[in-house]
Parts: sequence; C-alpha cells; structure tokens
Amino acid sequence: EDPILLVEAAYHYRFRDEKFWFELLETLLAKNVHQIIFTFLPQNVSASFYRYAADNGRTLFGRSTIVEDDDPGKPDLVTFQDISLEDQQIFGAIQIPQEVHGINREYRTHFDSENHSFPSLATVAASRMGKRVEDLPTQFRIDFIGQPDRTPTVAIDDLIAGRLIDQVFEKKIVLIGLVPPYPFQGYDTPNSISASGVTPLEYQGLALQTIMSERILHTFGNVTLLACLFIVILLNLTAHQYLGAFSHVFVSVLFIGSMIVLNAASLYFYKFWVPVVEIIAAYILFQTLLAFRDNRLRNRLALQIILDQSFKRREQVMPKSFFRSPDYWSLVVNMVNQTLNLKRFIFLETVEGDHRVKEVISLNCSLDDIKERRRDYHRTPYKTALEQNRSIPVNQFFTQLPETEDSYLVPLNFAGQVQGFWAFTVDVSVEKQIDVLLAAVNNFAVEIGEMLFRRKRWVSQSRWYEHPMRKILDMEKQNEPYREVSRILAFLVRRLSILESVFSALDTATILYNPFGVVIQSNTKMIGLLKSHGLNAYELSALDLAVQITGSTQEQIRKLLGKVVINYESVQLPITAGQEKNQTLMLRIRPLVAANEDDDDLRLQPIELNGILFEINDVSSLVEINRVRESLFSHSLLHVKEELGTLSADFKSLGNIEGTKGAAEYLPLLDRSRKLQEFIGQLDSYLGQENLLEGTMPYPVGVAEIIERCVTSIQPLAVRRKIGVSTYVPEGIPLALMVPNRFIELFEALLQVLITDGYEGSVIEVEVSQDSQSLACRLKNEGVGMPDETLHRYLDPAQPVDRTDFQTINQISPELEHWKAELSGSSSFGRGISFELVLSTFNT
Repeated sequence: EDPILLVEAAYHYRFRDEKFWFELLETLLAKNVHQIIFTFLPQNVSASFYRYAADNGRTLFGRSTIVEDDDPGKPDLVTFQDISLEDQQIFGAIQIPQEVHGINREYRTHFDSENHSFPSLATVAASRMGKRVEDLPTQFRIDFIGQPDRTPTVAIDDLIAGRLIDQVFEKKIVLIGLVPPYPFQGYDTPNSISASGVTPLEYQGLALQTIMSERILHTFGNVTLLACLFIVILLNLTAHQYLGAFSHVFVSVLFIGSMIVLNAASLYFYKFWVPVVEIIAAYILFQTLLAFRDNRLRNRLALQIILDQSFKRREQVMPKSFFRSPDYWSLVVNMVNQTLNLKRFIFLETVEGDHRVKEVISLNCSLDDIKERRRDYHRTPYKTALEQNRSIPVNQFFTQLPETEDSYLVPLNFAGQVQGFWAFTVDVSVEKQIDVLLAAVNNFAVEIGEMLFRRKRWVSQSRWYEHPMRKILDMEKQNEPYREVSRILAFLVRRLSILESVFSALDTATILYNPFGVVIQSNTKMIGLLKSHGLNAYELSALDLAVQITGSTQEQIRKLLGKVVINYESVQLPITAGQEKNQTLMLRIRPLVAANEDDDDLRLQPIELNGILFEINDVSSLVEINRVRESLFSHSLLHVKEELGTLSADFKSLGNIEGTKGAAEYLPLLDRSRKLQEFIGQLDSYLGQENLLEGTMPYPVGVAEIIERCVTSIQPLAVRRKIGVSTYVPEGIPLALMVPNRFIELFEALLQVLITDGYEGSVIEVEVSQDSQSLACRLKNEGVGMPDETLHRYLDPAQPVDRTDFQTINQISPELEHWKAELSGSSSFGRGISFELVLSTFNT
C-alpha cells in the first residue's frame, strides 16, 4: 500500500492566518498520520506555530535554498522568524532541480554550504521513517515509472470540510503543497502528461516515494559511458567492413530497437537506466560520418580515375565506339572503302520527322554530284529501292558520270524504319562479278542500317538520361562522377576483352607467370600443346614447365630463371619433349619489366616485374634454311680445303726440288696457304658450335657496328645530362671474339657510368685500337671521379657492389675470361674515370 498522500492547496492558502494552520495540524494529527510535510512555508504564522509543529514530532517544513550568484555551489537557507536550534530539525531544504537537456529527473539528498550541510526535505522525512539515508548518493534519479497516477491526491478543501474518511489518512505521510494556477509552470519530467508539467508537490512526493521504496534509478558513470560509446563505435567499424548500404540500414533499425527494448527491460526489472539516447545518438552520428566518408572516398576515387592522365593516353589509342563517335559516318565510309571495290559512293541520311533525305558523306566525289534534287524517298528511285529492298540500277543519278561506270542505289533500313540510302558506282569491267558484288553490298546495307538504327536509339536514350528534368525527378546531381567511372570501366572491359582475344589468337604458344612462378594467363595454343602431352597449364609452376618441356635439370633451369628475374635477361632453350618429326621448337623466357607502374601490388614487390613470359616458337623453317646453307657452305668449304691441300702439296714439292729455278719464290706462297688452311679450320670450328642460340659462347663479331649501336642506345641519357660522346674506330679492324648481347650490356653499362659521373658540357671519348692479337676499347670522361681503389673494388667480381650502375659490370666481368678478354680501369677525384676493355681478335 502506498504510504504517501498528497494534499493540494490553491496558491492563496499560503496567506491564510495562523488559526487555519493550527486547525489543519490538529485535524491531521487526529487522523493518526505518520508525518505531515509542508512543501512551503505559510506566511502569516508565528514562532509558536513552528514550536507546536516541533513538539508533536510529526511535522516537517520545506525551506527553500538561496543561491548566491558569485558562488552557486554553496547555497544557504532562507531566513525567517527566530526559532530555537532544536526547532531547526523540522525543516528540510528545497531547491529547484537542475535540468538535464530540458528534463528534470534528479533529486539532491543534501546541500553543502560554507558552514553547514542541509538535508533535503525528502531525506529528512525518510530518516524519520527509519530509512538509512546515509548510504544515499548526493544526487539520484527519481523513479517515474507509473507516476504520478499511483500517488493518491486529495484537495485541501475536502480535508477541511470533513468529506474524507479517516482511513484515507491513517498511517500515511501527508505532503501538503501548492498547485497551479500560480507563477510557476511546473517541471518537465520523462513522463510529463500535461503541458504544465509536474508540480513541486508531486515532484517532492515522487522523490520521497523513490527513497521509501528503495527504488533509486542507477545509470552509467562517465568513464563507463565513455567505454560503452567506444565499444559501440568499434562494433560499428567492424560491421562497416562487411555490410552493404541496405544491410547497414537494417542493422541500424535493429540496433536502435534493441537498445530501446533493453533500456525498458533494465529500467523495469533492475531500475537501471541505460543511456540509450547518448548511445543511439553516437551510433547514428558515427554512421552518418561513415556514410559521408564512404561517399567522399568514392567520389575522390572516381575523380582520380577520371583525371588519370595515363588512362587518357590509353584511351586515345583506342578509337571511340560507333555510338560515341561524333564522326560515325567516317567509320562507315572507311569500312566500305577497305572492303568493297567501288569507284565512288555517297551516303544519304533521313531527316528526322520528314520523308526526305540529305547527303552526309561521300568518297571519290562531291556531295553535289547527285543529279536528283527532290530527295523524297516516297518517290522514285528511292521508293523503288525500298520496295525491292536491294540494290537497283539507277540512270542519271550522278552528274558527269563516266561511261565506264554504272550507278546503283540501295536502301538502309532496319525494323521497318528507313535510315538512309547508299548510292554508288562500279566499274563496268567487273560485270562478270557484279552479282557477287551487289550481294555483298546488300549485306553491308543491312548491317549499316541496323547500326544507324541502334545509334539513333542510343542517342535518344542518352539525351533523356542527361535531361535536367529526369535528374530532378531521380534526385540526381548535375554531375555524377560514378557515371563517368562506369563509362571508363566499360572501356577498360572492352580493352581487356580485345587484348585477351589477341593473346588467345597468337600463333605462338604463350604463357605468362608472375614473379612468384604462378600462372597469370595462358593462350589457347599453349593450353592445347600442353594438354596433348598430358600437362595442365594452370597446375605447373614456371620451373616445372621449363623442366618438363626442355628435359633440363632443375638446377639448370633455376640458374636461367635467376638471370631472367634478377638480371632481366632473355634466355632461349631447345624443346626436347613432344616434337613432331622434322619440327624444331625453341622456348624463349623473357621478363616483362614494370615501368612507372602505380599498382600497389607491383610497387611493393621486391622484384620490379610484371611477369615472366614463356613463348614456344616453331623455328623449323629457319633450321631447315640453316641446314641448306650449312650443307652448301660445308661442301664449298670442303672443296676449298681439298684444292688448297692440292695446291699446298704442289708448292711443297716444288720447294723440295733442288736446283729448281725460282723454287725459293714458292716458299711464301706455301706459308700463306698454310695460314689460310688454319683459318678455315678455325672458321669450321665456330660454324660447328651447337649452342649459338643460347648466347653463351664467344663468336667473331664486328666491333664497329656494335659500338655504334651502344652509343645510339645511350644517347638519350647523354642528351639529358648535356654530355657529348665521341667515337673513333679505325677502318679494317678484324673481328673480335665476344658474346654479342653480353658485350652490348657491358659496353652500355660502362657508358652509363661515365655519363653519370661526367661534368655537364664535357665529352666522353671512345677509341678503338688494334695490335697483332687483340683490340683495345678505351673509354674516358671528364668528371667527378672516385678513389682508384674504390673503382678497382667495383670491378672485382669477388667484391660486393653497393652502386646499381656498377652491378651489370660486376655481373658480366666473370664471363670475360671465357672470351679471353680483360677489363681494367682507373680514376681520380676531379679528373674522371677511364676504362679499357681488351678483346681477342679473330685473325684471318
């Protein structure tokens, strides 16, 4: 049973005389109430009234606090008639509760001033009823569930008139207070029903009811609330990784509903208030920020793609489609001109909304060369062409038409709609093939008509798509970046489709691996070739494929792949597995070097490669030609050797005959013949090498041509550095022994070092000299230079190199001994660097 009873008094009762209030106290005391609590101080009473209230021990008065403007944290009680210190126990402090976001929901248990601590009115009343108020917090939340309907309320007029039975008041705590109308509009509480809010009397009654029933509402502290908000944000970020836009809306509605239900349940069963407003507000705010960020990132990415200059350069290479090209008729003319053998032609297009046509483009004639002026396709010859729906001969259609040409007219229509006409002439000399030619023209006319029809529909749809009214109705912005991105994506898909079709149509069996040896793409021919040998292209690593088809060991293939991946070299190997009779296949492995790529996957790779390309080339025809030439050269060489042998024997027999006149004159000829035989034998040994294709054995090569190629290749770098290159190669120098591709790499690396080190405006000198058994290539510059011992360390293959420009030199240096060549160098600070490369000659 509710122990609290509210007695409402109009505002004017506050000014009743002392006699009225004495009678009221006596009446209530006679009804056996527990306590009588005034939430206000009567105006016209004396100290004796308060003495009487103190003596009965069951009366309390609410005493308002005064808050000083300079120190709002230390309130004081209002002063009135002097009463004894004992009588002070019948007062409890009353203060207007503080609003939190416009709502009054809290009650203070005591107020601290400079010298005293004043308990609140409800606290004093509860302590008189035996409740432990010492454990109450300084401020607590009032339990408004089911309030104020469950607190009984009576009018003071009914009490004075005796219209209420005694049982209404028996053993109740009676709170007497003023109610509107008076200069106070009431408090706004979480369950305010009327616009006037809750009266101070009701507010005090609810606070006392909360203390008496020990149903104080608890809530999170600031630290706990902050942790809770952090968890909500963390869960929000986690869900953001996996949920789409629709899922986000669904989850948000579910989350908000769950929080409301959770708060209601905890409030009802556990009297715990979950700060649902703060949590939901933080959730919605963070969701809004995420949505704004996602939209901003999408737009920024779209603009990056749109403004990407590299993409624009690629797009310029690809021609625009027939639909998008403003000069679409030129595409039609080019297609016809490269396919059909026509002398001249003119295309006419229908005028929109009319039954007339106009000439739009011509080839080998002028647009004014049409003699027919009406341009009405409801009249002949257009009407006749439409009725027959094929090419028809026309007379006097073109002006100044030569007698050697016949003219024709064919309609361009599709889906029952006239798109235009095509007038053309053919040479009379092709009369025998005219039926075939006209059939081809008719087929082209059907295709052109369909293309024009679909382009008109596309243009019409595009106009409506860009129409401002459609954008207003669809709530679109004037410029949506994602539409341009969609166009770019369609272009890239088209480009990729073309490249994939080209890759698959290659006659060369090709497969592309990434630097990790995993298959990226394989064309149709490679898949079929490997399938015929029971191999799956997409299940073999780069190492496995090379071992399977070449018959080499894994150690040999690893060495070659190391050159490809690390040194960016191309290697070739003969294929031994699965070759048909009289068929020779070569496997070429080459790196695809990444150049200025922006892809993160490429930039973060330790090796800057787009991939490793395996190509299987059929060199059967080249091998066959080489065999024929080798057979011819071998027979010729054998014949020369036999003749030289016979001639040498004759010279020798003549030199051995004593007394023969002029025998001594034949001895130089004999020596010359012997040297020539040695040269032919040496030449025969080089021609008999079987590993020339592998590029590992030295071979006689002309130095002048290779040096010229190297200087031309390095010239752009020299121009950028404003450095000249001067070369001197004497005429008639012999061939030098080298591996050509490795010599080119070495020579270009030497030139690059000199250019990098050289002073601006200086000249690099390249000079070739010769002695009896070797060629010396000397290179020097005028530049910064380095200590001589440092240069020697860079040229020593056994020493590590920390400069990238010397790495190629350091890698090729061990091979020079196999060429019978030697590389040396010298340098000093302020004078520059010089190199000397000595090569063995191939003497004749």
